[in-house]
Amino acid sequence: MTVSRLIFSRIRIGALRVSYFLLGILTVPIIILATGSNIPMAIALYSIIGLLMGPVWCLLIAYTTKTYLNQSGSAASLMVAAGGMGAAFFPIILGAVADAFDFRYSIALLAVLTLLISVLGTIKVRNMRKAID
Repeated sequence: MTVSRLIFSRIRIGALRVSYFLLGILTVPIIILATGSNIPMAIALYSIIGLLMGPVWCLLIAYTTKTYLNQSGSAASLMVAAGGMGAAFFPIILGAVADAFDFRYSIALLAVLTLLISVLGTIKVRNMRKAID
């Protein structure tokens, strides 16, 4: 993840665009992971997923603090608290789906949610750009 943060820090197209672009690309290895059953392929896909997820959180924190300069500490604190809550509750939801159905369904749910966040974020960035123009 550190290597990916260094790589993607060199891209100069904006934090939000990079984040939502990476989340969109991230959907592909997650879908392949949900449909495949090959262990070596799963290990490689987890590596790719880690590489793509590395810079997303840092970029979103940086964008949030930049957007709310007057209250950057509060904004960053809320982001960290929300991330902690997501890290606490999301595995419970995925585990419940895996127990009720199958592990692949929980991974498919993760892929759908990742794609949804990417699409909604891309729409938000486009709307922000239209408002500026």
